[in-house]
Amino acid sequence: MKRSRERPLKVPYGYVWFDAIEVKCREEVRTVNVACLVAVGVNNDDHVEVLGLEVVSSEDGAEWLALLRSSALAG
Repeated sequence: MKRSRERPLKVPYGYVWFDAIEVKCREEVRTVNVACLVAVGVNNDDHVEVLGLEVVSSEDGAEWLALLRSSALAG
């Protein structure tokens, strides 16, 4: 996971989508809601690639900013 997170993105992407989904996750003995943030890009050859993925405790501006600033997306 670390290798894919730190890889450089050299291909220009014609489209980039950002989305999130809330799911239930087991945390020790209780079930909690977490948000899965994802960034997906489509290059000029119509190849779809996951550019970033983070599982966070809440979907807020700070978490989205952290995803955008991650090494792969900031690249």
